[in-house]
Amino acid sequence: MKTYFVSYQPEKKRQISLKEKLGNFIAARRRGGAYGAALKTAMQSGEESDGAPADRMRTALCFLFGGKIASRLLPEKPHVIPSDVQAEVPTGILFHFTPAEKLKKIQKQGLRPKNELVFLTDDVDYFLKEGYLQWKTQERRKDTVFCALTIDAAALRKTHWLRALDRPHEFAANDVPPQYILWDAR
Repeated sequence: MKTYFVSYQPEKKRQISLKEKLGNFIAARRRGGAYGAALKTAMQSGEESDGAPADRMRTALCFLFGGKIASRLLPEKPHVIPSDVQAEVPTGILFHFTPAEKLKKIQKQGLRPKNELVFLTDDVDYFLKEGYLQWKTQERRKDTVFCALTIDAAALRKTHWLRALDRPHEFAANDVPPQYILWDAR
């Protein structure tokens, strides 16, 4: 099993007083700008607005509270390619990256989705190139050792939902039971 060490680099932020933050927040909301225009367009009802209710809600939350809070309240769902135009899902092996400290739990329960899906890739270096592991390390706020788990895609797709996503080398499953994880693969 391949392992990858990713070190945590805390973001360096300029210290801003609460008074300055509040002043900036109020000034930005008064000006509106791009978010204000998007909010106005998104909140219009009827034929003028082509966004779904969830899109209008996301825009409103982004405007009022900021993108981080909005994405926590309404997480974005990845676009899954419909089954009638399904890209070929690999029949060989797929990979999933997980922190090393979660391996014992995964051996017992398999891979369970954190939100709605378990994300997999057919290229072991793809998530490294895309910066996913660095992003996950920043989210965890500590140095992390990731393990690349090898998944038997051929066996998994016979009994479980497995779909390609709209980005290359990315796939999703509802869950991956432990019997589909190849523990001795290198």
